[in-house]
Amino acid sequence: LSLETPTDKTKRKGRVPTDTIIFGNISPVHGLMMQKTAEVRACTHALMQEMKDIPNFAVMSGCDLPVETPIENVGVMIKAIKEFKPKNG
Repeated sequence: LSLETPTDKTKRKGRVPTDTIIFGNISPVHGLMMQKTAEVRACTHALMQEMKDIPNFAVMSGCDLPVETPIENVGVMIKAIKEFKPKNG
């Protein structure tokens, strides 16, 4: 289930079977194309923290990436996913 950027992913918590993967939903324009790398990392970690209790959630862009999106930002998003350590509580 791919969630586009405007979708409130928190409303999906507990409503999607655990055998269905939920993908989403970093804004392709405001979250990836227009941000500096530090902001992309922070945005990615914030999303992962928000969804940490959803085992079938995977981070990705909320839609197609604009051609102007810096490839560095995509790499930072991927690196941020790999390095994420959830905060308790």
